[in-house]
Amino acid sequence: MARLCRFRRQVQVLEATIEGGVSCSYARQQLSALRGAVNGMIAEVLESHLRETLAQPMQHDDVTQSTESSINDTVTLIRTYLK
Repeated sequence: MARLCRFRRQVQVLEATIEGGVSCSYARQQLSALRGAVNGMIAEVLESHLRETLAQPMQHDDVTQSTESSINDTVTLIRTYLK
């Protein structure tokens, strides 16, 4: 919820920026910050989903190093894609 509140504040700043006629470069900077924050949250949600879906059905001790490595590789790929 804290992240969503920060998104809301960033959107409000962006709205005020656009309404106030501030320079396009500042508006682009605000948009980039908002995009980065949203992408970070998407990556966290996807990582959590992957870990719950792939690792949780197995007993904690049964999660193989190969499975953990595959999850980590996938998370890295997702985070790279969302940058």
